[in-house]
Amino acid sequence: MSQRRKILIVDDSEVDREILKNMLSKDFDIIEADNGYLGLEIILKRNAQIDAILLDIFMPVISGFDILKIISNNKIANVPTILITAEATMENVKKASQYNVVDFISKPFNPEFILNRLKEIFSASDKEKNGFGYEHINFEINNYIMRLMGIYKTYLQNKNIDDESDVRLSELMQILLKKYAYTEKNSELDDVRINYISRAAYFHDIGKMAIPDECFSKNLEKSDNSIYESHTTCGAAIVGLNTLPACQYFVQVCGDICMHHHERFDGKGFPHGIKGKDISIYVQLCRIIIDFDNMFIKNGDKTPKEFDFIINDLRADSGIYGPELINFFTSCKASIITYYRKKMNRQLV
Repeated sequence: MSQRRKILIVDDSEVDREILKNMLSKDFDIIEADNGYLGLEIILKRNAQIDAILLDIFMPVISGFDILKIISNNKIANVPTILITAEATMENVKKASQYNVVDFISKPFNPEFILNRLKEIFSASDKEKNGFGYEHINFEINNYIMRLMGIYKTYLQNKNIDDESDVRLSELMQILLKKYAYTEKNSELDDVRINYISRAAYFHDIGKMAIPDECFSKNLEKSDNSIYESHTTCGAAIVGLNTLPACQYFVQVCGDICMHHHERFDGKGFPHGIKGKDISIYVQLCRIIIDFDNMFIKNGDKTPKEFDFIINDLRADSGIYGPELINFFTSCKASIITYYRKKMNRQLV
């Protein structure tokens, strides 16, 4: 029988602690602290016995961020932390990115979300320790990706947006990059980099967290386009907050995708108007997958005929994609259709 995970709840609200305890005690052993000092004492003394921390940001005398700073100064960086907050603001997101924060949870608590998130975190940790599942992702990078994903998922959840299209983009990127590496004999695109790039693609729109809701209106005035367009630079800034040397390649790739996925092959895109082969192949693939998916996902049959119809539409504006990219994407028709059919079948089960 496997040992139960231990979760520390640090919150000065007795009501909130009791709610969380009732949610989690069936699956985990719960340790409680009703103030920051007690929580910190438990963390410093029992670090090896704690598997995760649920930490309230706003507590009297010593706040959640004060605790995180002390933990970091004491070089305790191996315990995943979920912050309890009313709202995952950009200021909080930036502060959290410095520490081992994997997610935010808000009140009223969503039991299913919290349980699933903890299980995801522990599953990833087990795979890392056992040497499978993340063969090509080093611990620090995987930890950073998990934190970034938690922050982004919280934003999407608060906006009642699912991440299905982001997941499809990531999975299709991996499929197409593997074929591209093989057909083009591109030795730089090894399994390690393909894994990084495909996971980075998931965060292509993370910069929207920093943009006011009204800027996404279809009736947005042309003069305000610059506000919307700034989500590209905001995204690159968000993922660039991590400065660990081990994460540099992922941060560079992810920042490039965030920054340039609205560029066009003819140089008329934004934010920098770069063109042609100055746009990396993975950014070009990201752009065409996004546009293709928006149209193909609406078709229930996922047929070759529908694939060809959409490709013809994409060819109509030759300025967005280069001809080589369109030809390569078309050569992957069988793999793409198979992917969508399997994806739809899994969702129906």
